[in-house]
Amino acid sequence: YGTPQSGADLALSMLKADHWRTSACLQITRRSLIEKNQIRFPVGLLHEDNWVSTRIAISAHRAAHVSTPLYRRRVRPGSITTGATTHRHLASLIELSRAFARRARHLGGSSRELAEQMSARTASDAELTRAKVAANAAVSTAKWYAMRVRMRLRLRAA
Repeated sequence: YGTPQSGADLALSMLKADHWRTSACLQITRRSLIEKNQIRFPVGLLHEDNWVSTRIAISAHRAAHVSTPLYRRRVRPGSITTGATTHRHLASLIELSRAFARRARHLGGSSRELAEQMSARTASDAELTRAKVAANAAVSTAKWYAMRVRMRLRLRAA
């Protein structure tokens, strides 16, 4: 990835090699590119870095990858990425997948391919998330019933 290329071409080649990370904090982007293309984080969505990073890649005429670590990332317990998977995660991924598909229809070349790949990727992530949400709901239901049984036993003992 050492030579400058279009952002869409770079993102596609990295995505195909499973090297592209859509975290916005992993990118250094010119403010003028963001302002010119009116790129904003969507309010209320989780996984919004997918949208912003892809929009930046599609808009960038020149991009390059630097493999040198420039800073350390701090992972916090209970954050959006490390906390429990919820219906909000699922709804956000479904909406992002649809938005990428809509965007792809208005693009051409590698930009279109990138938007289509991101639509498929977020749809796949949504399916995995759907299973996690169902598993969390089953665990929550089991915990709720166990708590009710404990409460009944305490009431009987009182």
